[in-house]
This record gives sequence, C-alpha cells and structure tokens, in this order.
Amino acid sequence: MATRFVPRPADRSPLSRITPRVLTALCGLQLAYTTWSFEQPELSRYTGSAVAFTAIYLGIHGFWFARLKALQAAVAVFLAVSSVALGVRGPALGNALVVAALLALLAFFPADADR
Repeated sequence: MATRFVPRPADRSPLSRITPRVLTALCGLQLAYTTWSFEQPELSRYTGSAVAFTAIYLGIHGFWFARLKALQAAVAVFLAVSSVALGVRGPALGNALVVAALLALLAFFPADADR
C-alpha cells in the first residue's frame, strides 16, 4: 500500500515570509550607507561594511540557511560589541546600536512556521 502525498496547507502568506528578509537586507543597506557617512575610526568603517554586506547577504539568501536566526543574532551582537570596542562615538554609535537592535529583533521575532 503506497502512502499518499498530502500537501501541507500554506499557513503563511508569501508577504509574511519575505518581509523579515527584506527588512534585514534594508538594515544592511542602511548600515552600509551610514558606515561611510558618519565620522568614525577607519577599522570600524571596514568592520561596519563587512557586517552590512553580511546582513544584506542574509536578507537575500536567508531562505536557505538552516540556522538563520542564530546567524542573524550573532551578526547583531558582533555589530554592537565591535562598535563599542572600536571606539565609535556620537551618531555613528547610535546608528550601529539601532541597526543591531533591529537585526536582533528580526532574528527573535516569532514566525508562524516556528510554532
């Protein structure tokens, strides 16, 4: 007796699946732009750019990573810690911390598929 394939109903709309990925990529774009706009140490500019392009990559290709939430949370923590450790001050520090908080919020935001 062969088992019959029963498709799982789509309990999430396409918009709810893609919105976190788009917001993650937009956070990366915003960080990439402001990393070079604000006055900060040279090493933190390169670190911010690397984190920005990592966030963009996770936003675009995030559908295929098994541990996406853990990776995104690690990127957010690294951004916050490296900004403070590298001596970023003023609006650049505030911007980095806000982007790190948004990335962490998107990483820990419960999705319907996680239930």
